[in-house]
Formats: sequence, C-alpha cells, structure tokens
Amino acid sequence: MNAQRVRASNQALALSRRFVHNTQPKLRVPFLRDTSPGTADSGQDVFVPPMTIEQRKAIDCVPRVQEHENDRAAFVLCHYPGQEIVMGSYHPCGALFECTISLTRSRECIAKLRAILESHEIPVRSLGEIMRMGHFSEDRERLKKLATSSLAYVVRPQDEPHLTGDEIRLTSDQYKQDVVGGLDVRDLVDVIVTQPTVFLAKSGNNTPLKSTGYRFEPLSNLIFTRDQMIVTAKGVILANLNSAQRAPEVQVVQFCLEKLGLEIIGHIEAPGTLEGGDFFPAGPDLCFIGMGIRTNDAAIKHMLKKDMFGTERVAVVADLFDRNQARMHLDCVANIASDKCFVVRESILGRFNPKRRLVTEWRKNAAGEYEISVEHIEFGEYLSANGYHIIGASEQMADDLGINFLNIGDGILICTDEAMAQSIEACPHFEGKCHVLDYREICKMYGAIHCTTQVFRHSRPQEERGPRTGVSPSYAPALAEFSKQIQFNPDEKAQTTGHVMLLAPTHFNQNVETLKDNEFMVQDKKYSKYTDIDVIDAACEEFQELYTALLREGVNIKLYHHEQYHGTPDACFPNNWFSTHAVGGGKSDLVLYPMAHPSRRRERRPDIVQFLEAHTESTLDLSEHEDENKFLEGTGSMVLDRVNGIAYAVMSSRTQAEPFNDFCKAMGYTPVCLRATDNMYHTNVMMSVGTSYAVVCFEHLADQENVSRAYKSLKQTGKKIIAISKEQCTNMCGNILELRSGKGEQFVAMSERAYKNYRPEQLYTLLQTVDHIVHPAYNTIETLAGGSVRCSVAELFF
Repeated sequence: MNAQRVRASNQALALSRRFVHNTQPKLRVPFLRDTSPGTADSGQDVFVPPMTIEQRKAIDCVPRVQEHENDRAAFVLCHYPGQEIVMGSYHPCGALFECTISLTRSRECIAKLRAILESHEIPVRSLGEIMRMGHFSEDRERLKKLATSSLAYVVRPQDEPHLTGDEIRLTSDQYKQDVVGGLDVRDLVDVIVTQPTVFLAKSGNNTPLKSTGYRFEPLSNLIFTRDQMIVTAKGVILANLNSAQRAPEVQVVQFCLEKLGLEIIGHIEAPGTLEGGDFFPAGPDLCFIGMGIRTNDAAIKHMLKKDMFGTERVAVVADLFDRNQARMHLDCVANIASDKCFVVRESILGRFNPKRRLVTEWRKNAAGEYEISVEHIEFGEYLSANGYHIIGASEQMADDLGINFLNIGDGILICTDEAMAQSIEACPHFEGKCHVLDYREICKMYGAIHCTTQVFRHSRPQEERGPRTGVSPSYAPALAEFSKQIQFNPDEKAQTTGHVMLLAPTHFNQNVETLKDNEFMVQDKKYSKYTDIDVIDAACEEFQELYTALLREGVNIKLYHHEQYHGTPDACFPNNWFSTHAVGGGKSDLVLYPMAHPSRRRERRPDIVQFLEAHTESTLDLSEHEDENKFLEGTGSMVLDRVNGIAYAVMSSRTQAEPFNDFCKAMGYTPVCLRATDNMYHTNVMMSVGTSYAVVCFEHLADQENVSRAYKSLKQTGKKIIAISKEQCTNMCGNILELRSGKGEQFVAMSERAYKNYRPEQLYTLLQTVDHIVHPAYNTIETLAGGSVRCSVAELFF
C-alpha cells in the first residue's frame, strides 16, 4: 500500500510538471551551480544560502562610488559563466570569442580569482548569486519578472490571423508568466542568460499549438562585468553597449544592482555608447575615459553635461588613428598600477606614433561646467605632465592581455602575464606586488581580469595619494606651444594659411549616395574582402599620415572626428560644406554651402558650425539652394584664387551657376565658369591654384573656348601653369593644396599616389614656386571615396 502511494505520488509529481498551475509554487532554497573548483567538473549544484544579516550589512556598507583605481577594493562584482558560454562556443566568432571555450576551465579561472580576492578580505558576489539570493517571495517575483521579459513566443505569421481564443491565451504574456512561475530559481537564471524564443504554429493534432523551433540569444559576454557600467566619483552609470547582441546584459546588471540597493545615477542611451573598459578613476581631481570603437563622444558629452564623473578634470583619451578590435578599450592599452605608475602599451606612445592616442582635457570652470582646457595632447605627454611614471608594455605583453590586470588597491595587482608582472615590479617607482593568475581560458574571449570584474572602492584622503594637481608648471608652456603653433593674421590677403580643420575618418566607408555621380570612386575587389571596421582602420591609418605630415610642418590643426550616429561616411572631406575668408579689419567670414546628397548635408554639424561662427564675423548661408536642387560644394566645386579674387568652377551635377554666382557676388570674386567633357563632379580634382602656380587638366575641358578662358585668366595673374593629363587627373594630381608651415614656408600637400604620377619636370616647376612637398599615402580614401588630400583639408582663415 505504501509503495502504491509512493508510485502515485511520483506520477502526480511528473504530471504536475507537464502543466502550469496558477497556484504559487513552494519556494525552494536558491542554488548556484558549479561555482567552486571542487565541483566544476561534477555538474553538482553548490548550495548558496540566503543572505545573512551580516552579509546584508556588508553589502549596505559598500561604497557607492570609485575615486581612484588604486584605492582599496571594498566589493567586487563578477560572473560565473554558465550555459551561455557553451552556446557561444557553438560559433566562437559570432559570440565575439577567439575560439571554443571550456566551461569547466573558465569557471575555474573565476574561482581562483575569487579565492585571491577573498584572501585579501575583499567581498565578492557573482551576478548569479545575486539573482538567486534571498528567500522572500518578492525576491522570486522580481526574478520571475526579469525571466519573463527574457522569454519570447513567436507564432508563424500565416497562423496568427486564425488563432482561436484558447490558442491566443497560449501565446499571451499571462501564459508566459505562468510558465516562468513553474520554473525553479536556477532555471529562471538560465532563461535570463540564454534569452530563448519559442517558435509556434497551429497543431491540429494532440495540442492546440506545436513548437517548430527554438532560438537562443545567449549573453555569452556577460562574464565581462566591467563593461555594463562605470563607477565614478559620483556613482554608478549604466552603459549602452556598442554591440546589439550585448544590450540585454545591462538589464541583468541593473537588476543585480537594484537588488543590492546600489543607487544608479544615470543610464546612457542612444546615440551614446559607453563600455566600462574605457574608464579609469584617478582621484577626486581626475579621471580618464577612452573614446574609440566602443565608447563614443555622445555618451561622454552627456556625462560631462550632467556632471556624472564628479571630478574637476576629465581626460578624454581619443583613439582616432588605430580603430582595431584588438585595442577596442582603453584598458587594452593602458592601466593604473599605483598612485605614481601608469602601464601603457609602448606601440601607442610618442607624439608622432601612428597608433597614438590624443587627450583632450575638460576642466570645470567657475560656474561648475566643463570646458576644454587642453586639446589633442599625446597620451604619454599628458601622463608625464600629470606626474605619472610610465611603465611600457611590449607588444607581446599587451597581446597576452598583460595590461588588463586588476588593481585591488595599494598597488596590489592581479595579473595574467608573468612578464608584465615582472616588468611592473622592476619599476623603481612602483610600490606594490603582483599576483599572477592563469587566466588563459577567459583570455580566449578577448578579455582578462580587469574586464571580468567591476569594483567598488573605499576612498582615501587626498594626501595619502600624493600630489596630483594637473599639468605641471614646467610643462604648461610646452602644451601651449604645441596647441598654438601658428596664428593667422586675418588682415593679410593671402592665398594660403597655416591653420586648418581636419576630420578623422573614424566612421568612413564608401558612400552609396555619392557613388552614382563621382567617377573617381572605385569599387575595388581588394576592399570587398574588408569588414567595415577594416575599412575604417585602413582609412584612419592613412589619415594619420596626413595629420602627422601637417603637424610636423607646424600647421595649427583643429581636429574633429565623426561617429556612426552622424550618418556621414564622407565627413573626412570638410572643405565641401564650408569655407572661411579673411575680409580685413581683423575679421573673417564663414560660408555654408548647398550639398547634393542628404548624407553630406548632415556634415553641417551644429558643434562644428558653432566653433566656426565663434571665430567669424558673419555667415553667408547658401544651403537654402538645396530646396531648389541647386548645389555648390564649397572649395570642391570652386578653386579660389584668393589674392586676385577669382573663382574657377567647372559646372556639374554638384556645381551649378546660380549658387556659384551668388557666392561670387556676395564675397567679391570674379567668376570663371567652365565646362568639362564629362561630369567632372568637382573642380578641385582637375585644378589647383597656389600663390604662384596653377595645376590644370585642360584635356578635361569641353572645348578650346573653355581652355582659352582658363589659360588666359591664369596667365594674366602670373601663375606658372602645369598642365596634367587625364590619367594624371585620375591619379589625383589635381587634388593638391598649398599651405603655410610654422616657419612661414610655403609647401604643397598631395597624396603619395599623386606624387608618383607627376613627371620630374612637373615637380621641378612646382618646386620653383614652393619650398617643398609632403605626400602621405591616401589610397583607401582615394579609392573608395574619390577624393584625396586637398578634399580632406579645410583652410581656416582666422
């Protein structure tokens, strides 16, 4: 009889598991699976007791802020990997992994890290523990709500209009809540980290609906708990991750923070993107925020405006030349080892290093608002100016993620690389010690110890940190000299200037809009094999050569960049949408131009226009011609002889007579209107006028009348004329620009491709009119965008 009762009870239990009941299930004690080295191989559950009063008090005492990377860690947040790692390993590349990951070994890495942290009496909690802990009904209800939002039902489209009332109920949110209510705590967490979708269709057999498939969107990168937030001197700011597949991670972290009672002071929203690997606190006075592939300017400006950093100064460390996934975050190239020491990847150091980072410092003014204090200073120079000793990391150390160590305070570091640890400890300025941990399994996911931890820290009095008062007095003059190398005199009537604007191609790509009317753009098979980030990386590498060449000449450069949300793939050609003009009396004027394509109109960004208008007296806005489909694309459409007041323009689909004549009338230029044999999209690809030279492709002009008109005007103004062929024109020999160096010398900037296609006698003639030529490589931008060096430089006559 008893045996029958047992069998009946078991049958009833099995039957109950097939159906969802409306009654609240009895709560079981929460479990966390496989969290210790001793059970990682067994698949056994590890008991996690409800949070004790002492643990609750410890959590309540956790600081809500983080002032310095070298302050003692008070609490560390991590994540034990689970089923989401296994799913990610089904296609490692698609999951942002290097290769297949062992769940067992990756858990062992986290367990060993936790053991080191706890040996230093630092409390550690994993996301899974936090989600599961607590034995009150409201704890389970909150977890159910998160799990419900992570589960989706999708009905086959052709069946949706024909669902019966009962079938609609089986796809409803209420049914989903009932289903989730029947899961135990550990399974609720599995739902959250695997993000399942069930695809359904009408059955007509056995059950009303049948499942036709399952899709999972596992949070395979949840282990990198650094990224979903930053902890500043003001508090916790939730991130907006750059990768769409990682977006739900922020919701999970938010759930855990709220469960711990940790206040969230802000949340970055689109178009801003922010990832925690780009942030380092360096005291109440200073913090560092990287701006590059993963964190953009919209997020940083939002935090500056809302005073979310809580420091007097914010150093924005911009990656404008090295857009490489291997160096996606600031913590891939730099880390704070102690109060005095900064570890930096050697390959990014140096004023003219191709991979250098540039720092723009924002400082609070008397009104408590941030404003730029110094701009585009090389990272190593900025660190030295702030009193840091730089410990260089070799490429091998960096590639082995040695820079991605965790500072748990007072110079105690947990490193993944023995060589990096030895190098740090060998520095005479470093006062601390390094633990070395085998973290290779997790490193296969392109992250290491710093990436897999989020830290809340105790604060120290400023005197314990040592002086950190900003740029040292001895260095300040050098910074001033660096940022203000040359000043233009607006009273001077000159063809050239030594003050220019450049815009780094940080979201460059071939523009499908402009492809239809720019014959210089080529769909090269070489680039068809490139990913978008490969194209950007190649373009930025070449742009860096141009920027460096002008910097070496002492040209004063106002540097901008663009982001994906701007929607401006051709933004590296700023000369097309504006020009500036010295008008005498110490004043300059600004002209805004009508652009043919919508993506190019978006280049007239409010922040750049505001800068230009702040330095000019008045603005001539010709962009209203866009309403009539009439265009004039700046000093692309026109080649200006500024000294003699002559504007040359070849008519095309982007250069039309009415706005051209309006410009000439308003600005006092004599128009020379020309026609070409074909649609020469811009005049400046076939013509360049300097102080004493003129480069012209007469072969492209429509007839002898046009040739004579151009030739006569150039001769009358005393130019040395260099005639180039159509082939030379195709190779960008016409797209060149005369500039003035910091020494007052005249030089010509052109691409390497253009330089190689000039004949020796042509170069000889050109060098009779200028002091020298600079010719950086510019192949990617020339090929994909159909513009070269001249297109990329906008002269500033103020």
